[in-house]
Amino acid sequence: MKNGKEDKSGVTRLPNNVSLVTTSMGQILVHSPPETLKSILSEGHEIPRVFLLPLDIAAGSELGSTGFIRSGINYASIEFLLYAQYFGKRNKCLVVTHTASQKERIRILLEETFEGPDARMRNQGMEWLATEIELVSLFPPINRAAFWPDLCDIVSLDEVENGKIGEHTSIQVDMGSKEYVFYEDGVESARVSTQITEQAKPLSWPPSNPIQRQELTLQFIGGSDGFDPDGITTCFLAWVHTEDRTYVTLFDTAAYMRQRLGHLGLSTRQISEVVISHLHEDHIGGLPELILMGENQIQIITSDLIYESLLRVLTAMFNLPTDEVASLFKFIPLNPNEPLVLGPRRFSAIYAVHSIPTLAIRLNNLYFSGDMRYDEDWFDELVEEDVIKAERRNELVNFAAGADVIIQDAGGGTVHTTITRDLLERLLEGGSRVILAHTKPDHLTQLVDDMGNRIDFALSGQIIGMGEAIQSLPEDDIMETILTSSLLARLPNEIGLQLRQTVTQVSYAAGEQIIQHGEPYNGLVYLVHSGLIEVWSNDPVQLRIVTGRGSIIGERSALKAGEDNPTEIKRMNNTYAQSNVELLHIDGEFFKHVADHLNLKEGFRKAEWLLQHSPFQEMLWADILDLALDLRVRVLTAGDVLYEAEATGYESFLLVSGSINLYDEADKLCYELREPGKFFGGRATLFNELHRFKAVAETDVEVWVLHAVDLKRLHMVHPSISLQLRGDEMTTV
Repeated sequence: MKNGKEDKSGVTRLPNNVSLVTTSMGQILVHSPPETLKSILSEGHEIPRVFLLPLDIAAGSELGSTGFIRSGINYASIEFLLYAQYFGKRNKCLVVTHTASQKERIRILLEETFEGPDARMRNQGMEWLATEIELVSLFPPINRAAFWPDLCDIVSLDEVENGKIGEHTSIQVDMGSKEYVFYEDGVESARVSTQITEQAKPLSWPPSNPIQRQELTLQFIGGSDGFDPDGITTCFLAWVHTEDRTYVTLFDTAAYMRQRLGHLGLSTRQISEVVISHLHEDHIGGLPELILMGENQIQIITSDLIYESLLRVLTAMFNLPTDEVASLFKFIPLNPNEPLVLGPRRFSAIYAVHSIPTLAIRLNNLYFSGDMRYDEDWFDELVEEDVIKAERRNELVNFAAGADVIIQDAGGGTVHTTITRDLLERLLEGGSRVILAHTKPDHLTQLVDDMGNRIDFALSGQIIGMGEAIQSLPEDDIMETILTSSLLARLPNEIGLQLRQTVTQVSYAAGEQIIQHGEPYNGLVYLVHSGLIEVWSNDPVQLRIVTGRGSIIGERSALKAGEDNPTEIKRMNNTYAQSNVELLHIDGEFFKHVADHLNLKEGFRKAEWLLQHSPFQEMLWADILDLALDLRVRVLTAGDVLYEAEATGYESFLLVSGSINLYDEADKLCYELREPGKFFGGRATLFNELHRFKAVAETDVEVWVLHAVDLKRLHMVHPSISLQLRGDEMTTV
């Protein structure tokens, strides 16, 4: 059955594992990844009012997956579906979860993203901000601010008899067939898989335009809003060049951000930091993917108040302890009246006027309004009515003064900026260049037609530069790609420079096959320079990985060829260019030189073992190899104590063979580790805590050891692998 077509049982399949099931309650949406509303609108379907959220997945079960998240994608992304029904049609929705725990977590998500932290603001002496939020959130039809219970009811299937969610409709889960079973008056009416197996993709990609870097270069990934089926929500990269280097700051995160960056030829390792203006879904939709599936531990800049809410939101999404969530990224506070200086860059912020706490931000001479209701005449009225102070009015009006570039919200309505001729003239008074964002430009083009070239629209893929051009050589770009690879970044500088000189740059068109399963090894290793590639397994045939810049493929064959007859080595996967791709071809003979310097032969043995044990099968082989290089072999005999309870953790362990028993302080046996591939001791080591148990070898044992410094490097370079390893430990030891 094709996407968008209803089958005989009333099930309509949409992209990204989404289904619409026809029932007496109307259509029920099964799974809701980001941009589901856009998908429904673009295919001409009615927006549903009932949403069935996915089963939780335990951390460590799948790479980058935990709670509502699969491969970094949030499948409980319902915020804009609720907005479309309530604010567009005055309809109240029903959200269906599986457990009371999920029900509580969805409540937290909606409370933080829709209402904001009202009590925390007031407790922290920020009554003025809470008052502004209440004022701007006023919804005239009900003569007050709307709250999340106005938008929806939440019901969990484990709290209702036989999964009954409506007068005639019930939903149950068949764990054997892994299906949701829908009933009408007790009669089965439809079945939909509970499994999320398809690699979710965005509806649209930002155009990959050539970029000439200047002292300040803005690269817009999106410039629209959460309701536009044809647009990507507003977020952009700011390239700030200094004498030493170029810093790349990402402002907000549209959905599928890692994939969209990869399409532009960028790795998350090139992003210096991510600035989060606020927590509406259209501004953080891609954040879980960057945190769990990015190529490194990201740095997040926002205010303390917003960070507290962000932790609550991510904890609810991930279904992890708060300290585990906080460890997955680095938080850098940016509070009003407390400028942040990072090298030659100066960040400052104020709270904007919006429906939840939102930052307007300056980076040197760049100003980003975030979402806000900016209306100077309205501010004056509020001062006259003693709703806000004159000092607050002046802060809002003057914060952008002197900026070379103003990126201004233009969404309109009660919670965004309505663009008028008078407002544009005021924004242009200081000689700034104004870029209108968070809108489709159609209704504003006539307004700005005769205002010269100082006003632009934030179109997807648009590049705007200011200042002197920065000259760079192709070999510099190649070196940047080499250093983007965590494996190749281990090389001594002189070997990296030699590698740069030996590679050949080759282009592949979208859809073109790069490697075919079973073909003979051709003496090449491939390094992704730009674009995205897909790695497919052959048995079964399924998409394993989508990856981009800095990823290595084909190195496993090259290492095997170093020890076996190269003519007998066969490629293991099918690899395709998902977009237009630039690859760097590395000659297999030179790669042997690389392998000798990195001792890859020893790592190869461990990587092959890891590949055979869950959860490592889902990982890129080069990432497994990178992990293997840090593992140290340790052999124990029966009765040996690996570590004591209440001892400081400075090593973590992977069980390779034998049996380990874990005892509490009273020498009571609590856990028996028998399965090869089990990871333990990681939490104490990562968080500088004491071990909860004593670990004793019951039999002769081989473990592979990660020292604290290596575990912390893994946690920074491959956060998804770190989380994957520690998944079992979170629920057991």
